[in-house]
Amino acid sequence: MAQPEEVLRYLESRTEHNFFISRFIDYSDAENQFRKYRVMFINGRPFLAHMAVSEHWMVHYLNAGMTGCINKRAIEAEEMATFDEGFACRHAAAFKAIYENIAVDYFGIDCAETQDGQLLIFEVGSSMVVHGKDAADMFPYKQPQMQKIYSGFHQMLSERIGQYPGTPTLNVISE
Repeated sequence: MAQPEEVLRYLESRTEHNFFISRFIDYSDAENQFRKYRVMFINGRPFLAHMAVSEHWMVHYLNAGMTGCINKRAIEAEEMATFDEGFACRHAAAFKAIYENIAVDYFGIDCAETQDGQLLIFEVGSSMVVHGKDAADMFPYKQPQMQKIYSGFHQMLSERIGQYPGTPTLNVISE
């Protein structure tokens, strides 16, 4: 929908009474692919939970075709291997500001990087899915990444429990 009359026609065809309209931000890369990152924050430190590559701008990990494309998985593996020195470093100031303004110890964001290198945030939440259930033979790079997240979370909980004398020791069994 590039023209106002197209938007009007669309709205007139709908039965809903309320709509949210925002301008489209093209965050495709040089190959016209879209990358969506799920970044989890634990005590302010960002961890990459997953990164999906899609031909469509509305990226969800499950509809991005990651299981059917070895090249997409290779891109995700590279992003996980270089996240701390790459994406997280480029967006360190934004990540710091987000953490300081959200002011909770554990939450996640779904985000992307615009064509000019800016951080584009889609969603922020405290109950985003993070798991280590992907097939290890297809996603061998994910288990080590998930262990980083689980360890960070365990450390955060242990620190919080340690602040309260007499609290039982925390034992966590990871996946």
